[in-house]
Amino acid sequence: MRNVIVTGGSRGLGLGIARRLTSAGYRVIAVARKEPPQLTAAMEEADRANPGSLQFVSCDLAEIDDIPALVKVVLVRTAAAGRVEVKA
Repeated sequence: MRNVIVTGGSRGLGLGIARRLTSAGYRVIAVARKEPPQLTAAMEEADRANPGSLQFVSCDLAEIDDIPALVKVVLVRTAAAGRVEVKA
């Protein structure tokens, strides 16, 4: 399974992209500041079809100093699955 990071993936267009990618067989890590109810519902829906295929990591990308921690979290979550693709 290929890994994809979707920034702004908690709602709107970003969430739509994340949903589309999970339904196409990707493992998606949605990155956003907060986890709104619509993302929680999408993760539950994705888990029914393919457990763990849609995950959330909280990060405010405007805070440059927080990005190294985000990278570490992503690497830990995807270590067994290979490369990571970024869809912004």
